[in-house]
Amino acid sequence: MAGLRVIAIVLFAVICYVTLIDSASIRTD
Repeated sequence: MAGLRVIAIVLFAVICYVTLIDSASIRTD
């Protein structure tokens, strides 16, 4: 199931990216 592994990695990367962006926007406020 290589496809599932790729999807999991992509989702994890997106969550980390969104978390970083949210932290940055909160700090700017």
